Amino acid sequence: MGTIKPFSKKISDVTYFGLIAASSLAFFAYEVLRALRVSFSIDEAQTYIRYLSSDVLSIFSFNVANNHFLNTLLAKIFSMIGGNQEFMLRMPNLLGYALYLVFAFLLLNKFVSRTTAVFGFLLLNLNPYVLDFFSLCRGYGLSLGFLMASFYFFASFLSGITTQKKDAERDLIFSLCAAAGSVLCNFALLDIYFALTVLAIPAFIISNRRTKERPRDGRSRSGSFLNKITALSLIILVAVFNILVMSRDTGLTEKLYEPVTVRIDGIDPGGAKSAAVWGVDLENRWIPFSSENGAWTTETLFFLQGLRFKIPAAVTPGVKDIEISIGRETFRYGAEELRLIADSGKDLVFRTPPPISLKRSALAYLKPAINWKGDLNFLFHMALRLILFAAIAVLTIVLVILAGRVAARWNILRLEQFRALAVPALALGGFVAYPLFILERNHELYWGGENSLWQDTWTSLINNSFYGRLYSPRQNLVIGLILLSALLALAAAIVIHIRKKSVSKMIPGAAFPAVLFMVCLWTVLEKVLFGNPYLLGRTALFLVPLTALSLVFSIHYLREGVRAAKWLFISFLAAVTLLSGFHFSHTANTIMAVEWRFDADTKQMISDLHHLEIEGRPQLPALRLGVDWIFLPSLTYYKRQKDLLWLDFHNIEDRPVNDFYYLNGTFDPARMILVKDYPVSGSILVRLKENVR
Repeated sequence: MGTIKPFSKKISDVTYFGLIAASSLAFFAYEVLRALRVSFSIDEAQTYIRYLSSDVLSIFSFNVANNHFLNTLLAKIFSMIGGNQEFMLRMPNLLGYALYLVFAFLLLNKFVSRTTAVFGFLLLNLNPYVLDFFSLCRGYGLSLGFLMASFYFFASFLSGITTQKKDAERDLIFSLCAAAGSVLCNFALLDIYFALTVLAIPAFIISNRRTKERPRDGRSRSGSFLNKITALSLIILVAVFNILVMSRDTGLTEKLYEPVTVRIDGIDPGGAKSAAVWGVDLENRWIPFSSENGAWTTETLFFLQGLRFKIPAAVTPGVKDIEISIGRETFRYGAEELRLIADSGKDLVFRTPPPISLKRSALAYLKPAINWKGDLNFLFHMALRLILFAAIAVLTIVLVILAGRVAARWNILRLEQFRALAVPALALGGFVAYPLFILERNHELYWGGENSLWQDTWTSLINNSFYGRLYSPRQNLVIGLILLSALLALAAAIVIHIRKKSVSKMIPGAAFPAVLFMVCLWTVLEKVLFGNPYLLGRTALFLVPLTALSLVFSIHYLREGVRAAKWLFISFLAAVTLLSGFHFSHTANTIMAVEWRFDADTKQMISDLHHLEIEGRPQLPALRLGVDWIFLPSLTYYKRQKDLLWLDFHNIEDRPVNDFYYLNGTFDPARMILVKDYPVSGSILVRLKENVR
């Protein structure tokens, strides 16, 4: 009998670790396949167009809410190493999934029983909606990897401080640094960071009341020197980051760029209405000028790298000249010049040549601007912003230091405890404060719901997690009941452990439902106090693993409190996991992400179109494709990535006559000839009948 128990334990270890390893490899292989095969989505393509295919400094632009900074930075690095293939651009999120898997296992292995850990680990990885984001070039998946690491270290911190473990602050610093990483991937996770910080304060206070241990006298000289070097490096990094962000801030445009006015002499008011002038901005977008009394201007000043004109053929003969005023300088196209570039019988469409420009900037990324006020002007306004930023930063640091001394003097927190909270918060604030200011000023923090927390946040998460499948008209109600059961399980576990005087054992795992409650409460308060929209869909993605962890730990503590019924509780968890596995088996795919289903067939459509172009139209230089606007970004990505010289696509509103049309709409047999139907995305590839062209 003496050899049976060790042998049985060895078999148990092999089975346990084998299950975790096998399932991890299977899940990770699934994500790799998705990263290789899923068509690039509109948001991924926008990331590529705005940041990855532009100059390096473009990753510091936060003028729109598309920049998930840490993901953008890593994707830029991977693209420089391995090119702009989908797999390389999605590599940061695959690494994020590796983090997610490792720390999910470490968390569950450390704090719950092995049986619960296996079911909990599977439950964390069987949601197809969550897994979508680990194979996309967006910040959501990477943020979950950092988030799981943060949860592991936070639970370790709570466990250590409960048992009076020395250096528990170190685990808290690791947790908050990982949480800061998740915020740099997705600003919505600021709510999580805030909740962890708030929960750490009473944990410290309770611990300090339970012990009379005095603070340590100090740290070693080497440790102090290392801390100073780290602090100095962090200050320099924050300063450089904000300088680069300021340099890309379009809010400075009123001070950096000259106004541009266009006048076309020789056309009557009717002709003026049919003519059009656009400004080409930093990202090659055409910004329309508005016309009034024969003059075309823009409402706001912005980076202009050129002007585009379209003058109808019927109006062109009467045009005498075009006058372009940039600041105080004026440039003219005379009638003779216009006749040289005009094509008889066709609309006059042209872009201004390089001579029409003020003095160019010496800065590489600003050199294309034709309405640049000057580098000295730029440096002056940058200096003003830096002085203001530095003043705010110094004031904030002074206030934080004073708060730390007050907390220590009133015996609320020890200095090392306060530093563990303050240093990561100050560092994170240094990185996110100015980008958030820009986004708020530009009204870019608009994504979300306006109804209620349940209807917007939770219902969107539940619907997306079902991945478009309807098992029952009341399936949302069933999920709601499961969530309610988790809350009841937690309440019951707390009551039981209070009676047994073992509630301290629950502290590490109880943090997850506490964080969940605080995030929901803060979301509601943000809506009431500031009018911020409720979290919606992918912006609330982090709530899914947080809810799963809350369920797992609630059942674990209930099982530990009522051992006579432990199999009942573990059976419930097993049933939820098996149902999740059944759902995953019916929704797992390598062709789409549910939030961007309409882009599922874009890559396949290009392949089909290329086949048609080769076989049916080899003599023509380019095939003209008209598309709905939602396909423009992903098609732009593939055209640049694959160098598709044979494909010329436009928004159907800009060019109504094309060889083929790719539409996210209904087939009209009276007007269209169906070339191919794409049922996953709901899109169609068609040609128009001859009589409707």
